[in-house]
Parts: sequence; structure tokens; C-alpha cells
Amino acid sequence: QVLSWSGGGEGLVSQEGITKARKHNDKFAEIIREYPGRFAGYCMLPWQEPDAAVIELERAVKELGLQGPKVSTFLENGDRLDNKKYRPIFK
Repeated sequence: QVLSWSGGGEGLVSQEGITKARKHNDKFAEIIREYPGRFAGYCMLPWQEPDAAVIELERAVKELGLQGPKVSTFLENGDRLDNKKYRPIFK
């Protein structure tokens, strides 16, 4: 089973979104460690801060063992995923 979040981080202002993403990802990693072999997880990213999102993605995958990001079809702030500012995340 794959754990993922349902909305939440994309529309939050800078530090609030970063903090929420880190907390979510830490909690998913905790659950996955508690039940090894049962769960995998997609991380939450603070999309509104692309540089911070890159850092959190690397942390979530390399340190916490999550599978990658859950990518929504839209961002709450009205941006589209093809906006150039998100290219560092997809890179």
C-alpha cells in the first residue's frame, strides 16, 4: 500500500508549507519503518518554494526512503505544473 497526502501543502505560504511537508514526510517514514514491507510512501513537497521543494524531495527519498513525490494535477495557487519555476523539481 502506498501512503500519500490528500491536498494541503501547495497553497501554503513559504515557511508554513515547508514545515508541513517535512512533518508529513517524517510521519510517513515513521509509519513505514514501523510496518516494514507493508507500506511505501509518496512525499509532500512545498511547491510554492521550488528550491525548498528540491531539498525536501532529496531528503524524503535519500534519507527517509520515500518513493518520490505525489504530483497533483493542479496547484492550489492556480499555477500550472508546466510553469518554468517548477523545472528544478522535475529535474
